[in-house]
Amino acid sequence: MKRISRYLITEFGPPFFISFAFILFLLSLSALFQVVDLLVKNLVSGVTLFRYFFLLLFSLLPYGLALAVLIGSTLTFSRFSQDREFLAIKSLGISLKNAVWPFLFLGLLLSLVNLWLLCFAQPYGLYQNRTVFLGVQVNPTANLVRPGSVVTEFPNIVLFIPSKGKKGLVTLYQKDGQTVRTISARKVKLVFRSGKPYLYLQDGVMQTYQSQKAKTYQRLSFQTYLFPLPEIAKRGERPEPKIYEESSFQLFRSGTAEAKAEQLRRLSFAFAPLLFLLVGIPLGIALPRSLWGIMVSCGLV
Repeated sequence: MKRISRYLITEFGPPFFISFAFILFLLSLSALFQVVDLLVKNLVSGVTLFRYFFLLLFSLLPYGLALAVLIGSTLTFSRFSQDREFLAIKSLGISLKNAVWPFLFLGLLLSLVNLWLLCFAQPYGLYQNRTVFLGVQVNPTANLVRPGSVVTEFPNIVLFIPSKGKKGLVTLYQKDGQTVRTISARKVKLVFRSGKPYLYLQDGVMQTYQSQKAKTYQRLSFQTYLFPLPEIAKRGERPEPKIYEESSFQLFRSGTAEAKAEQLRRLSFAFAPLLFLLVGIPLGIALPRSLWGIMVSCGLV
């Protein structure tokens, strides 16, 4: 009996994990396009994007777990039924009830895991994901550095960029204490390295001198020069967590009506894997393989 139970649960593993990964991919598809767009434009660092996407997946785990149980159990028991494996088990004197009993224990265990995810993991992932998203907003530097503008928003820096089609040099004045630096270049382009803005200057001259000794200066010609721009976007304070971003301990301490409703919502959805397993087992036994596609589509909906 133990070997049969181990065999049934082992056969449940591959469709469950494949469905779990596929559902998480579908649920995070919209955010994946946003991550790829930010990565291609090089507006934020890859580490920040990875953390943002990882936290998003972390918050989607409860939904993926419940749906994966439904699809995995239906596919598994449908294959058992079509291959006459249940008939072979009955011929050994083992009833279907005894063969299915380990799955009910597995469903209860997955429900407890889902309860922990809903009470602690998902609120943490949602809040951290929102704060990371606020931190990776596009730097307003991209809107300041444009043709035909005089930029004075950067501290101790004045930047002049000529209009398109007009002759002129890009000129940059910078004062750092007693040191004054003047940079003139024919071409300029705004680039980002690890999420930080830089001016990519070409074919120019840089002059550096002391304000007290204006007649003594250094002159340097360059073909390419990468000038770092200081950050002008101020990070705001961390926002207050919303009701669904608070852990169950925080909701229990608050004791408000909204907190109690959120606790009941989490508790009711926590046992979705067990309920979906009770639905998926008879559905898989009665469902022929020709309707697998319809079953998967209904499960995802």
